[in-house]
Amino acid sequence: MRRERIDIVKQPIPLIFATFGLLLALHTYRAVTAPLPCEATAGALSPVGMWIDSLLGTVGSVAMSVVLAIATAVVLTRIISRYSVSVIRSFLPLVLYAILVSTLCLPVTSPSVMLATFLLAHSAEMMIVSFKRCTRFDDVMCASFYAGLAALLVPDMLYASLLVVFQWAIYRRSTREMVAGAILFLLPLLPASFCFWVAGHEAVWLLHEWCNTLSGFNVPSLAELYDACGGLWGAIVGGAILLMAVASLVTLFGSFGTMRIRARKIHACFLMTFFVGAAMLACGMPLVATLPVIGIGLTPLVHTFFVRCSGVTGTIIYLALLVASACCALL
Repeated sequence: MRRERIDIVKQPIPLIFATFGLLLALHTYRAVTAPLPCEATAGALSPVGMWIDSLLGTVGSVAMSVVLAIATAVVLTRIISRYSVSVIRSFLPLVLYAILVSTLCLPVTSPSVMLATFLLAHSAEMMIVSFKRCTRFDDVMCASFYAGLAALLVPDMLYASLLVVFQWAIYRRSTREMVAGAILFLLPLLPASFCFWVAGHEAVWLLHEWCNTLSGFNVPSLAELYDACGGLWGAIVGGAILLMAVASLVTLFGSFGTMRIRARKIHACFLMTFFVGAAMLACGMPLVATLPVIGIGLTPLVHTFFVRCSGVTGTIIYLALLVASACCALL
């Protein structure tokens, strides 16, 4: 009698949904009752972001943030499953997103940060949709607008938002599409400035405050990162994720030549997102803006790791990650 091989990627959908829901619930509870230092948004939001956060009470902010976290996970899962990023279609990225992002940084009291994270993921999806031979003004303009809006809410996410320019090039958009995209990237600033001007501020007040919110370069120490991200269990999860990312990166580069063109370009865009997030982390920018960018960039890469490392080894690593992630929330 043939024994079936254990495959984490091909888990039953109900089990994946249950795992994702449990992790998200645990980390939401942890973020409400005992928020980590890395989840502090003080000084990281623009006036627009602070205004959005002030609209909802604590319960409303938590509910909206959880909905946006689910939406971001769904977008990344759809990208990986629909556009041949992986040879195996799976809902596993839902759980991976919960491990990569929610474990270390889930600012549920700030819908602005969660909205900016969702906008970055959705912008990447719209640029993938634009990868066709015909002109796609609507997709390019929407993707650029979403990226510009994310930067408007959280100024330090500007560096990740500017990756839309890299995406214009890699998806071979025409000059007219790129000009239209550039205009839409800057567009969110105009109506927001007008609203603050009507409220009594100077016309350039919002731009001035936005520039003042941008962080300077201050290389953090490992001890600071250790304390800010949950101590021992956060370090275990972060170290395991980094090792898997490096291992998957090696195999990914080795198989680039056999991938479809679209899959290769998508992987290149998410790798660039990860590298930009890592550079932001190394430069000492707020972790509440940095860790979501790294999580978005790593989700497809870690999924590739589990696709290529199936069987008992992949199962052990996956279960160890789940345990460490749960310990971060409970201990």
